[in-house]
Amino acid sequence: GIDGQNHFRHAINIGSVGKPKDSDVRGGYVMFTINENSSVLDKDSISVEFIRFDYDIERAAKAVEESILPNEYAENLRRGY
Repeated sequence: GIDGQNHFRHAINIGSVGKPKDSDVRGGYVMFTINENSSVLDKDSISVEFIRFDYDIERAAKAVEESILPNEYAENLRRGY
């Protein structure tokens, strides 16, 4: 880093419904909180909370199968990858 200090960056990727990065079939979103004194010099000045929620996966999968989208997308919803 500049002047011998470390600079921190954060990359957050939760995937998407139907193709999550952790094979969890539930929906998900991130609550990203930035401290009022946030700085690239302080890795703890931000926090990330991964929040999961249930949804009707089968209903969503059937909607995909009834659409023009490839049926593999419906299977992705069911399997979580």
